[in-house]
Amino acid sequence: MKRISDFLLKIATLKTVIITIIITAMYTIFVFNKLIAKFGQVTEGAKVLDTYVGLNGDEAYKIISSYGDKGIKYYNIVQLGDVIFPILVGFTFCIIIASLIKKVFNGEKFKYLCILPFFTVTLFDYLENIGVFIMLRRFPSSLNGITEVTSFFSALKFLSYGVNLIIIVVLLLIYLKRVKFNR
Repeated sequence: MKRISDFLLKIATLKTVIITIIITAMYTIFVFNKLIAKFGQVTEGAKVLDTYVGLNGDEAYKIISSYGDKGIKYYNIVQLGDVIFPILVGFTFCIIIASLIKKVFNGEKFKYLCILPFFTVTLFDYLENIGVFIMLRRFPSSLNGITEVTSFFSALKFLSYGVNLIIIVVLLLIYLKRVKFNR
């Protein structure tokens, strides 16, 4: 853990933050969003399971059956794109938090906070993706149990996005306050 946080703190510069944000944004816009848009076309407007929280087995069954065979097959391509996305987003959060920790605490205090996104955003997104993969493979069999577990990981994923954004905002406010008072 120390080696990972030290590495992140070492490479966390404004340049790295900007490059990471640009790469993540470009992947999201030019790859991932296009995959999801194409999925919507193939399924006549259906949404991917990753966007739902609180589903039960019957609801998931109805959603997946609305995809049709082509939609279920295309979802596998979407999931390939979703292998890279959690890493990019998690790394982006890590670099932003590491950069702010360097600015606010000189990289020592709270330095392990910069690896939190890997253990929240990235991990929960992967666990959610595994659950979706299993649901698509089990369909048309019963989806009870796996749906609830997957939905739980979806909720944790969205919660972790919020927590990491709050951490970034708090660190940014502390930094801006210090800059203002040091003038």
